[in-house]
Amino acid sequence: TTTQPPSGPMWSKKAVDNGWSLPSDAECVRLLLREGYADAFRLSHSGLSGSPFPPAVPKFTAHTTRPMYRIDYALLSPCAQRSGLVVERAFVDSSAVGSDHFPLVVDLSWAKAA
Repeated sequence: TTTQPPSGPMWSKKAVDNGWSLPSDAECVRLLLREGYADAFRLSHSGLSGSPFPPAVPKFTAHTTRPMYRIDYALLSPCAQRSGLVVERAFVDSSAVGSDHFPLVVDLSWAKAA
């Protein structure tokens, strides 16, 4: 299950007020999720690819002056998941400087043998 990105007049107005255009890659992300890719950030925070984020989790990566959009993703391919690659943690580094968006940091490891 995937969630729809923010849309509608409120988001459009915020984007225009800040000189931003709405993210146009959302359909591409949804297609990859339908094909079995896993959203590492979502897995780290909910354990399930389609679950809502807990309310206190910072998730927006753009723009640093007023974060409103999630534009950075780390996706695990179906092959990586079958091979045992797991997400240890993922977070938005809101203390980083030097860009117009915050980086998404993902720590990965190999699943322990049973």
